[in-house]
Amino acid sequence: LFQYGTSELSQDAFLSWLAHWGDQGLSKINNDMHKAGQSFLRMLTNGRDFKGATINVAQQIAKVDIVIEAEWPDGKKHIIVIEDKTYSSEHSNQLQRYKKDIKDKYKELSSESFTFIYLKTGEPIMPPSSDGWVLKTRKDLLSCIENYNNAHPVLAEFYQYMKQREEDFNSWETSKAFPTTNKLFQTENGKIPIACWGFYTKLKASINPPKHLSAEEQSSFTRMSYVSNARGGFACFTTGWTPLGKDFYTFMQISQERDAYLRIANWNEKITKEEVSAIVEELKEQFS
Repeated sequence: LFQYGTSELSQDAFLSWLAHWGDQGLSKINNDMHKAGQSFLRMLTNGRDFKGATINVAQQIAKVDIVIEAEWPDGKKHIIVIEDKTYSSEHSNQLQRYKKDIKDKYKELSSESFTFIYLKTGEPIMPPSSDGWVLKTRKDLLSCIENYNNAHPVLAEFYQYMKQREEDFNSWETSKAFPTTNKLFQTENGKIPIACWGFYTKLKASINPPKHLSAEEQSSFTRMSYVSNARGGFACFTTGWTPLGKDFYTFMQISQERDAYLRIANWNEKITKEEVSAIVEELKEQFS
């Protein structure tokens, strides 16, 4: 089912269905599914207890993917807002706008009554840029439904689909080469092996940018990207972007084949061949 329904809208529908099972009134229909729904809500809110709560779920309120309203018999409410991303990323300050619009809609509630979730179940896994949003990943989702995946055939199929994606993502740990013909995911510029992106993600997490760099320079110190070219393009990981003067930069590149290169970059079209040669010779002397 989920191999064909790969869009974010399909996943929105599943997550809305799962969250609604957390409603106390559904415990008598399928108690295991009710427990799965409650586990999902607890994962999203870092352990909040939803026992006895009525759960209402809506989509596309103020353009937000999923809005979960929990209300207890004493009138207490909690709102969970989910921006669900599979392989796309946030854009145009959308998270800031969504947060403001949702809070405007529920003006009677205090800030403590909201949880804003940036759910990323595909690649690349990047933290949200806006304050107040909490990153949750495919791994978090798997952990909260693992004990209940046999409660319903749809839940079981979703669990197996996500588990396989996670295994593919981490398969670089045991494989000698990344697969190049299958298990790919689409980026803006081309397709990249999932295992390759898993390897790059691990590398990025292990490298701490120098503290003397500006916030912007630190954010771009390591980069994961797809480079298009006439031969079909390739995935690459770059790190250590260092200015050399005259608009030159040096950086380390690790290719899709796991080869490492020291590269020089310059985007100034007025740079002469002589200046390029001088920089190259200077680097040769430093590394000889």
